Amino acid sequence: MSKRDQILETCLARLAAGGSIETCLADYPENAEWLRPTLAAVRQLSTLPPQPPRPAADQAIRQRLRQSAWQKAAADRAASRPRRVQIQFFMEDMYLLNK
Repeated sequence: MSKRDQILETCLARLAAGGSIETCLADYPENAEWLRPTLAAVRQLSTLPPQPPRPAADQAIRQRLRQSAWQKAAADRAASRPRRVQIQFFMEDMYLLNK
C-alpha cells in the first residue's frame, strides 16, 4: 500500500469514527491539496441514502452467485468421488442435457 493510500485509509477511518476533515488536514498538511477534495467528496457521498440495485443487476448478481456455488459444489463432489462414479454422473448429466 502506498503512503498516499495509507493516509487516505487513516483519514477515512477517522471520518467514519466522527472525526473532522480539518483534523486530518492538520495531521497531513503536505497532502492537503489532494486530501481536502477527496475527503469532502467522501463526506458528501456518505450522506446519500443507499440505493437498492436495479432489478436486472440484482438478477445478474444472483445468477452469478448461483452459478459460482454450483461450480464449487460440482468441483467438491468431483474431488470426493471415485473416477467411475464421476463418469456415471457425467453420463447422467449429458443424458439430461440432451432430453
